[in-house]
Amino acid sequence: MKHRALAALTAFSLLTVGLLPAGPAVQAAGSGTCGEHLTWTLEGDTLTIEGTGAMYDYHGSAPEGELAPWSTGGQVIGWNIQTPGNRDIRRIVVGEGVTSIGDAAFDGCGSLTQVSLPQSLHSIGQLAFSDCTGLTGFTVPDSVTSIGAGAFRGCTHLKQAVLPDSVTSIGNQLFGGCTELEEVRFPARITAFTDFDYVIYGDDAPVGFLGDCYSLTRVELPVGMTRTPECCFWESTVGEVVLPAGMLDATNEPFLYCVVDTVTVLDPGCRLEGTYSHAFGFAGDDIQWEGTLRGYAGSTAQAYAEKYDLHFEALAESERALGDPDGSGRINANDAAMVLRAAARVGAKRHCGLTGAQQTAADVDRNTRINANDAALILRYAAYVGAKGTKTLDEFLGR
Repeated sequence: MKHRALAALTAFSLLTVGLLPAGPAVQAAGSGTCGEHLTWTLEGDTLTIEGTGAMYDYHGSAPEGELAPWSTGGQVIGWNIQTPGNRDIRRIVVGEGVTSIGDAAFDGCGSLTQVSLPQSLHSIGQLAFSDCTGLTGFTVPDSVTSIGAGAFRGCTHLKQAVLPDSVTSIGNQLFGGCTELEEVRFPARITAFTDFDYVIYGDDAPVGFLGDCYSLTRVELPVGMTRTPECCFWESTVGEVVLPAGMLDATNEPFLYCVVDTVTVLDPGCRLEGTYSHAFGFAGDDIQWEGTLRGYAGSTAQAYAEKYDLHFEALAESERALGDPDGSGRINANDAAMVLRAAARVGAKRHCGLTGAQQTAADVDRNTRINANDAALILRYAAYVGAKGTKTLDEFLGR
């Protein structure tokens, strides 16, 4: 499958190679510019980036792409594919004022062990630290909002990565091929998931967002990711994977060829099986998985487990007060929004996405259907409480 996908990408590249943005000319090692208002200096094993604004993007792993000026690469492999990187660089210091790390800026710096990033930094580009095999840990500053596809791909000795809650956009293959990665902490919520905007080459390129990772203990995918990345955990070994509430679709083989002990599905309506594929493979395939699938009673996860004779463990539910399906202890617009989302799912002929306890709390008019009327009643009561009303919801509704 991996080679078929790469062959398709190669064919596609014939049409797209001319669209690659032109980078600055490669400069001699020592010093130079790497942005409109940025300079770089390489002294001994330390690379320093100073100035203000964004760094140039580099595309050393794409045909006819430009290497970063500090790169000692330039080897041609196959069809004009260059090998980026500088194995003499062990330390990188990016000064305050720099707002972005360019695409493939430090790709292939295999001896890099220390990175200092400023609070002025807003984005980390595609493949920015790809194949930096000397890195063992990486903490992203809490000023960063966007991290591009493959930014840490192939960092084989990376053991821990922490992405702050400021990050709202992350890219595919972010940690693909990080074979020793044990722990990764994602932001609490993301709003965008991106892919490469140019073709990436190489027969050994990892597949999947967290593909070819053999040391992961537990992964919680971030809230806001509504669909699992295709082949997300391709050939990886993971202790537990948690699919968040709001994850609507996991049908694109996220666990294909993956060894995983436990998969926990927090959204009761998450689709695990589609027309042509499902969570663990292709339609029609037998599932040879001896792990545990965890989810709520009555959920799509339970139905999937029963269909394929998988071990299922029901998650415990806490009681929810009427009108408070989010369990916050307050009846407000958030509860109404939750009800409307559930009603929209039902209207689309899908599971409502609520647990049993949440469904009971959401059915304010107690007609056994979750719809816009329930949300309207919640909003009316929230307005009443906001005006210093003291009745309970049942009393407000005349019960």
